Amino acid sequence: VTTAAMAGYPEKPIRIIIPFPPGGTTDTVFRTVQPYFQKAIGQTVVIVNTKGGGGSVGTIEAIRAKPDGYTIGTLQTNTMVAMGVGTLAHFVAKMMENSLGTPLKLVNAGGGAKKKAAVLGGHVEAMIDPPPGAMGAHKAGQLKMIAVFDTKRLDALPDVPTAREQGVDLLAYQTKGFFVPKGTPDSVKKVIADAMCSLNDNTEMQAKLAKLAVVWSCKSGDAYVKYIDGIRQDVKKVAKQMGY
Repeated sequence: VTTAAMAGYPEKPIRIIIPFPPGGTTDTVFRTVQPYFQKAIGQTVVIVNTKGGGGSVGTIEAIRAKPDGYTIGTLQTNTMVAMGVGTLAHFVAKMMENSLGTPLKLVNAGGGAKKKAAVLGGHVEAMIDPPPGAMGAHKAGQLKMIAVFDTKRLDALPDVPTAREQGVDLLAYQTKGFFVPKGTPDSVKKVIADAMCSLNDNTEMQAKLAKLAVVWSCKSGDAYVKYIDGIRQDVKKVAKQMGY
């Protein structure tokens, strides 16, 4: 694909592959962004859900897609590492153990829904999960969120203190983003990145995401690569400590 051939991009609908079933946290977040991105890029944007391999099936499909800008993959921190034992939640639990200086018994109860069921059923005492996955049950009084691993309290959860407020120096984030297959022309990548980052000024979309306890901050190009590499290095340190 040449830059000249892509001069009119985008000329047809764009697919965004979400490597998880509909209705989950990742799906909800990207579907919130979809109509705003669609308007910004000036073309129909279709969300396609896949499942399997803890997100790896859909991620691989996006990686192997034709590099023409019409298939966009979605990236979340937990797809950077293996699922189950070795997930981001597992590594964050180990980080918390290090910060507390107290041994914790870590149990692999499964994905978000299974973890929540295990807590609600009294089979485990606590879980680590992104705020959107637990805030509904917290607000309904089914479980109690005791800490967020951020520098300040979340606007959507003002009653939940940070770990730092409670004497535990721990910051942890689940980041989400977009990628295109290797070989996609720079001109096309720029159109996509510019459309995405224009949403930094979209207060309506950001207000909707804030209700999901999600903070939007668009990074692109080298800045995004540097950000992701920083997270990867932090995870590698803990993974090495855990014997991976």
